Amino acid sequence: MRDYRVEMATFDFDRKHGTDTDGEIPVELLDHTAGVAPQAVSYEPTDPDAFKAMVRDLPIARSDYTFIDLGSGKGRVVFLAAQSDFGRVIGVEASPTLHQIACQNLRAWAKGGNDTRNLELRREDAAITAIPEQPCVVYLFNPFRERTVARVLLNVKWSLQRAPRDLWLIYYNPQFGYMLENSPYMARITVGRGFQQGDYAIWRSHGEYRG
Repeated sequence: MRDYRVEMATFDFDRKHGTDTDGEIPVELLDHTAGVAPQAVSYEPTDPDAFKAMVRDLPIARSDYTFIDLGSGKGRVVFLAAQSDFGRVIGVEASPTLHQIACQNLRAWAKGGNDTRNLELRREDAAITAIPEQPCVVYLFNPFRERTVARVLLNVKWSLQRAPRDLWLIYYNPQFGYMLENSPYMARITVGRGFQQGDYAIWRSHGEYRG
């Protein structure tokens, strides 16, 4: 259950922008393909205030970075990242229903006078999507079960092997964050606590993987 503050932040965001990013949706009501469904979880949007706190912990010039949300749902974090001045923003979602809602939200976002030229929504498996080969920030809000998280992190590692660069990974409610402990390619930078939806941790590429 979300607390009243989270509910109001969510309501205010959608009311202001004419979007539909709220509402928890049980995983059994999401139309994932047979290959994705066993690793899928229920939809829950990120608390806007928590997102702002996470982004403040990134000591980077955001306009120089691409932001990619893996498991982007209805697209709320895509829009929050756009508001946070990232150079390019990508949302990746496997559910056709959630992706369709995100596309509708993108149109509402544009109708509200927001620039959408650097926003991209992909309907595909986050474990195999192409990670941008520029400096980037990868975002996860506990979007998958263990096996898919492992595949996502392997995809990130392979991407860094092909193109070593500065890559940050924000993991909100990091249930499988242990996979990154003692990692040869990512180092944990900080942890944030006290948010209703869980803690968060931020990692950064290091060593030969940062280039």
